[in-house]
Amino acid sequence: MEFIKIIDLTINYQGVKLFTIPNLKISTNEKIGLIGANGVGKTTLMQTILQLPEDTHGQVIKNCSPIYVPQLLPQTDQSGGEKEKAALNQAFQLLGGQRNRVLLLDEPTSNLDKAGQVWLINYLQQLSCPMLIISHDRKLLNAVTNLTWELKEQRIIVYKGNFAAYEQFLAKKKEHQQAQNHQHELKRKRLQKEYQRKQTQGHTARKRKAGISVADWKSRGDASGTQRKLLRQSRILTKKIAAENEAIKHPHEHDQITLKNITAHLNKLKLPIKANLVTIKPQSVYWQQQKLFTVAHELKLQTNSKIALVGPNGSGKSVFLKKLVNKQLSGFYNLQLDSGLFNQDLTTSLTNETVLDKLLRESIFTRSITMQLLGDLNLQSAFNESIRQLSGGQLVCFNLARILLGRHNLLLLDEPTNFLDIGSITALTNFINNYPFALIVVSHDQQFMADLNFPKWQIQDRQLLNGAYLQANSDNRAEEIALLKFKRDQMIADPSVELKEIAAITQRINQLTK
Repeated sequence: MEFIKIIDLTINYQGVKLFTIPNLKISTNEKIGLIGANGVGKTTLMQTILQLPEDTHGQVIKNCSPIYVPQLLPQTDQSGGEKEKAALNQAFQLLGGQRNRVLLLDEPTSNLDKAGQVWLINYLQQLSCPMLIISHDRKLLNAVTNLTWELKEQRIIVYKGNFAAYEQFLAKKKEHQQAQNHQHELKRKRLQKEYQRKQTQGHTARKRKAGISVADWKSRGDASGTQRKLLRQSRILTKKIAAENEAIKHPHEHDQITLKNITAHLNKLKLPIKANLVTIKPQSVYWQQQKLFTVAHELKLQTNSKIALVGPNGSGKSVFLKKLVNKQLSGFYNLQLDSGLFNQDLTTSLTNETVLDKLLRESIFTRSITMQLLGDLNLQSAFNESIRQLSGGQLVCFNLARILLGRHNLLLLDEPTNFLDIGSITALTNFINNYPFALIVVSHDQQFMADLNFPKWQIQDRQLLNGAYLQANSDNRAEEIALLKFKRDQMIADPSVELKEIAAITQRINQLTK
């Protein structure tokens, strides 16, 4: 059954064509991942499916009732994760077992912690209704979707399978193209060699052979006839060589930022390797007179520290970063410390200065590195726009670039991937891994955090622990689980033990293994 059908649809934004869709549909059992760079129109397409704008050309035929959860939710006292989960629960209730429903989700995991992401993935896997999901969360896309739509170059390209299948297809396509290029290159070299041989023959033909008079050589016409023939063959070879060059495809390869070229500003921020930047003493952390957690042990940040701060929604990660940047945590702060905080707060100085002028003036890196990062964050189209004219998504990317490039030797990054596409996340991962100073990053993007693979500070059971204590606790927990399982086995074998005692010890094992 076709739930949604799109026919000859053209979407324009501010007089510029975003994309054209000749024919596309959402059918029974299709769980579609919609991917593409920021700004290509993914959210616009989803909103157009919901309600066709008046100035849009084309048709959207709906044999269903779409249920939509947007990325940007209304401001409330709830955390981002709590708002997201509430909106998703409301959407699931609206499904109500109806057969004519289609679920439209725009970045549903961007604010969910690990437990929330697992919950959502499990729920979506069990649903039988069609769905269209905009997401940069590779784990979600691979676990849930069976079809991939890529919005690229003003059109939708459809791939069978999830995101991993899409990546595999692209890898095979690239491998096939490289093999074709190799064959074209071999043929081009053979033709080039033949061309050189003809050129040499032509040069030889112009010379009079020994023993032949000048008059005889000219009267016989050997030189002119041979030269004409060789010239004709050379022209044919030239065309063939050009055709082989034309056949060789040179796909754009992304150059990774090396951060090797540094400026004077960067040198001024440097401290001795492994110098102490911040020491946080054991203490309780409060927010609005409510205790969030305890810093259980002294925490140290050195000039080259890179830390992943993890914990469930509402545990206090964002509060910790805000207090750290404002030096509101008890401890030692190096006099040369200059920290910068990125979060999802869109408040910034909305001036008439252009994006490029502002960031080039403030960046500690070279112009080439600055320009490349802006391109990686899809801000190239906004280079000459004033900051006050930026859209919400562009403003988030601008603020992120401003912090990453700014005059800081400690970066505090709170959910930096939320408004980024998959390509930008890959570039951000490379930038962070090569960043020359200290940083702490918070993110619920599990693939992003796995790719960084930084030592962890974790908030669990209302305590903030560093890697050493986390490992010790993990070892102790594993030992306790093993002992409890051994004890449970003994209890099961003992007929005098009551079932409620076995149930109690089983419950404790389940708690420890979560």
